[in-house]
Amino acid sequence: MDGPISKGQSTPKSRDTAPRGPIRSIALARLLKFLAVVVFLTTFVGVPILFPDSSLKAFGFLAILLGVFVAFALERAARRARILKDAHAVMGADPRPPVLYLRSFADEGKKSSRYENMLKDFFSGIGPVVGLGNPNEILQSEGADRLYVGDDWQQTVTGLMRKARLVILQAGLTEGLLWEVAALVKHVNPQRLVIVLRIGDDPWNKGKLLWTKKNLRREYQKFRAFVGPHFPKSLPTHIDRGLSLRLGGVFEPHIFARHIGFGPDWEAQVLSIKNAGVWTRLRILFGNNNPKLVLAESLRPVLARIGTSTPPVPLSVLEFMHILLFFLAYSLLVVTLVAILVALVHVVLVS
Repeated sequence: MDGPISKGQSTPKSRDTAPRGPIRSIALARLLKFLAVVVFLTTFVGVPILFPDSSLKAFGFLAILLGVFVAFALERAARRARILKDAHAVMGADPRPPVLYLRSFADEGKKSSRYENMLKDFFSGIGPVVGLGNPNEILQSEGADRLYVGDDWQQTVTGLMRKARLVILQAGLTEGLLWEVAALVKHVNPQRLVIVLRIGDDPWNKGKLLWTKKNLRREYQKFRAFVGPHFPKSLPTHIDRGLSLRLGGVFEPHIFARHIGFGPDWEAQVLSIKNAGVWTRLRILFGNNNPKLVLAESLRPVLARIGTSTPPVPLSVLEFMHILLFFLAYSLLVVTLVAILVALVHVVLVS
């Protein structure tokens, strides 16, 4: 959720007083789902018939890729059309204080939806996850429940900031972010604010940062210089300190995001997972880098400060299989190395 300048990259005047809102229809969702199945099946049945000649296999392969892409796009649109409730309805049915997610409209997309779905699932035990909706979108985006507002968007966002149990601000380089920071400093207890620096965002859209392990430090310094002066105290100088999670100094998992929290006097700190227990470390290292588990360990001190217990992250079957596979692989490696060492010792002693 973000001011309209940072989302739609237009001024507040471009919003209608009465927002149109997205289309919500079960019938449309079923139609899109049906079309997705038709396109998917037609692709694999029709392409071999249309391109039987081996010299045309390259065109057939491209046609299959295009068909699969269209089918998955239709299936995703069907999921969005099936979303029947906006944030007003969700908060009306759930009296708990919401978790407010502030992000730029430019950040919306497939990757953002996956991240928001993870946030929504993780915080479901704390409160509804809400964000401001893009007034120009035809179908509601997945993830946080959307609020569609008109010219009074600033009053709406300010009211949500005061009411929210936790505010999650996604880093960006848009002017609307500066208004949000000013409003957060004025209306929000700093201990209820978390800045998220997501890894792997698309760099091509204006106002977005390319967070990758390679250029994380450079991009963070860009964000820090842009927004840092607007906080009462400076942001951390380095974003990657204290975040390495090592076992025997050999392995380090890919952490999909960095988080910054604040003390009661706006002193910022990088939220670390270095205090995680042994079993949690093993799960993060070998369990397919469960992002929800990383989020839980990062935000544990923040949730404790606001009087909320950290939601549990159960061990999934896939995660268990990853852990088992890694342990079997490394056990096999150790046994092989020991066998080679024993064979070498035997050769030396015999000779």
